[in-house]
Amino acid sequence: MTLLPSVTAIPPRTETESAAMRVRIAQFVHATHDVVDEAFLREFPEIEAAKADSLETLSDALAGAEIFHVYNSAFTPEFARLVRDKGRALKWIQFTTVGIDVALRAGLPEGVWVTNSGDVSQRVLAGHAIALMLGVMRGAGSSPCVHDVIGHGRRCPAT
Repeated sequence: MTLLPSVTAIPPRTETESAAMRVRIAQFVHATHDVVDEAFLREFPEIEAAKADSLETLSDALAGAEIFHVYNSAFTPEFARLVRDKGRALKWIQFTTVGIDVALRAGLPEGVWVTNSGDVSQRVLAGHAIALMLGVMRGAGSSPCVHDVIGHGRRCPAT
């Protein structure tokens, strides 16, 4: 097992910075994979969560969302068409599932980062994935060291 090196904590944003940065997450997940709860939203006040449980509510949830948290088997052709049409602000799709084959066949939006849960499907990992996405959006992803670890599985030199 390869462990990632410890990451230096990102300093908290000031109230002005947090007010200026808003991120909308659209979710279409089973309750067991819902990691955007009240505690999460208190920890990340710049996050707005929009949860959907049908195609009708998904249309509204996707409006302005930059991150979409979803499971693979939801991607019917009609679902995929709705995501492509209404998810124009999407930058990242995080699947709660290992596979994304159904979504690939149905058609994903162009130019969107797509990640999955690997071979683990646990609440802790899903929360960690969203926390990492927020870290990248806050600027941690600009470090060449972070890119090397995530993109190539290498360890960063100690600082």
